[in-house]
Amino acid sequence: AILQKKAERDGLSRQVNLNNDMLTLIAECHPGNVRELEGALNKVVATALLEGGQWDMARLQRMLGTHVGRQSLN
Repeated sequence: AILQKKAERDGLSRQVNLNNDMLTLIAECHPGNVRELEGALNKVVATALLEGGQWDMARLQRMLGTHVGRQSLN
């Protein structure tokens, strides 16, 4: 919920096409405090803006270094 509100407030979801599953994955990878969550989100957004292209769950998992067995809704 924290990441969803920040993404909506800052317009990040539209800039890099982050969906709820992606935000959940970021939160699961960084279960610490709010600053860590926001830092992880900022890292994902910055990387997405620099690299461009279409982002999906597989690309996000590679960036975060995770192998979570979740299905993408894309």
